[in-house]
Amino acid sequence: MPSSAPSLLPILERALNSGLSFQSAFSDFPLAVTVMDADARVLFLNTAAETLFGWSAAEVLGNVSPLAPDELVEQSRHILGQIFAGETIRGIETTRIHKNGTRVPVELWAVPLRDANGAIHASLGVLLDLTERRRTLRDHQYLLQHLHDAVLLYDAETEIVLEANRRACELYGVTRAQLLGTSLADFSTESRSARAATIRAVEQETVSAYETVHRSHDGTLLHFEANATSLDYQGRKVILSAARDVTERKQLESDLMQAQKLEAVGLLAAGVAHDFSNVLTSVLGAASMLADELGADHPLRGLAEEITAGAERGAALTQRLMSFGRRQAVELEVLDLRVVVQQLTSWLRRIVEESVSLNIVAGAEPALVFADRSQLEQIILNLVLNARDAMPCGGTIEIATRCVNLDASSAHPLREGGHVELRVSDTGQGMTSETMERAFTPFFTTKAPGKGTGLGLSTVRTIARQSGGQVELDSEMDRGTTVTVTLPASSAPARITPMHAAERPQARAGATVLVVEDEATVRRTAVRILKKAGYHVLAAAGAAEARARFAHHDIHVMITDVMMPGESGPELARAMSAAEPNLKVGFMSGYVPEHGVTFGGGPFVQKPFTPQELEQLVAAALSNGSEDA
Repeated sequence: MPSSAPSLLPILERALNSGLSFQSAFSDFPLAVTVMDADARVLFLNTAAETLFGWSAAEVLGNVSPLAPDELVEQSRHILGQIFAGETIRGIETTRIHKNGTRVPVELWAVPLRDANGAIHASLGVLLDLTERRRTLRDHQYLLQHLHDAVLLYDAETEIVLEANRRACELYGVTRAQLLGTSLADFSTESRSARAATIRAVEQETVSAYETVHRSHDGTLLHFEANATSLDYQGRKVILSAARDVTERKQLESDLMQAQKLEAVGLLAAGVAHDFSNVLTSVLGAASMLADELGADHPLRGLAEEITAGAERGAALTQRLMSFGRRQAVELEVLDLRVVVQQLTSWLRRIVEESVSLNIVAGAEPALVFADRSQLEQIILNLVLNARDAMPCGGTIEIATRCVNLDASSAHPLREGGHVELRVSDTGQGMTSETMERAFTPFFTTKAPGKGTGLGLSTVRTIARQSGGQVELDSEMDRGTTVTVTLPASSAPARITPMHAAERPQARAGATVLVVEDEATVRRTAVRILKKAGYHVLAAAGAAEARARFAHHDIHVMITDVMMPGESGPELARAMSAAEPNLKVGFMSGYVPEHGVTFGGGPFVQKPFTPQELEQLVAAALSNGSEDA
């Protein structure tokens, strides 16, 4: 835009009306001035023009002007014709030639010169050197194009994009030519009224920074932090905005919030499971003792055993909740994957829709792996839930296990040797190649909001890798999906005997046991179990009451809950052991201690426990540190 537009014409008019000849008026004029006749012959060249173009007046006077480059000769003649027709030329940007051949960008202003009779006899032109302005403009454009922020210049009224830098084109996924001339409405997710309110706030300078969301050419949402200002540009009101792409940061914030929600849910689940385990401890203990009292032939013995079996299933559920809440330690053992799947089958059938068939295909030989049971169950559950959600109109889920032997020719990324495969297949809608590429990305999900966390497959892969295995995904649109988890095989025999099936220990005659438990039902159950086992039993609801019991009784072993209001079980155990060096201690809790935590070496049982497990805990505590231990 010509910077001299407001002031140059009045200067020319004053000089021409000064009464001086144009030679006298413009010889020392600071801008280049030329005067030519109708045939483009040079009649005058001032000092500034000589300096700008390298020609002396003596070299060009009377000759056709050498200043116009060949390709602009016709344009120059046309302009000259306009001047001799009485027109004024106002700020045309063009190019002239220096004597040494270099090109000089100029801005041309020209007026007709008239004689005493008013006839036009010459053209007076003033040329402004644009070299520095062009250089500055190029520098500014260079900086603008290399900004990390997306820069847009758009009309405040029509929202038409007038200018955009390279970063804006990259983010929107279009060329500059495609972007210029489009409307802000073409890619903004906000309503027209919302955008208008923002523009008004920017114009009134009440807002300069704001957040907005746009769509790229392919529909991807772009979250921006924008800074904007209102300008007058070429006779119109415009908005100049510089927007920083914060999409990745917003996604990370969303992921963090989701992770925090999941952590809160996990803590809640673990807390509920802990309270539930106290209830199950009472149910399991009472049912087991009732079954023993009824005898093998009593007609009600079966009902007592059903109660026991239901409580044990509830105990398994609390362990899963503990695992979800990250309150359960990893316990590696040799497991037959076929048995793990079979034990989960009834539960899995309840979580799939009635329109979904669940088929179990077990291999002929034991599928032994060295793994954590709860983690294996989590893998199976996640894969079945994903398969179920991929079949909203029904279908078939197949869970298959088999043993495989990998060798060098198998081209498998896992090491050679025996492995076990868990394969979960569905007849659902399948995945696109783009979805498969992101399927294992944490928090990525194709499910509707509130229907999935995006952690299912990523959790499966994490557990598999921690166990030295691998996960493979095979899917095709409208052909279903198969997920194969391959784990190293174990050569050791599987552990299938539950702890409570072991032979009950014999109670030590005359031993006094103190049960410290803040939950009344658990405390009463533990007292009944241990009294029935032949111990002399005392009870305390907390640390203060336990200290009172020690003051009046000779106690051989203390069985204490770990988590209690006020002083914890381990803290109480340390204090009492310091006062009573021969005291034996055992611990119980709904929470599994973290790996490596032994509570001072004392044995531990997890709630809910059976009578046999509690008796084993007391026996282990009494023998702990003794010569026959």
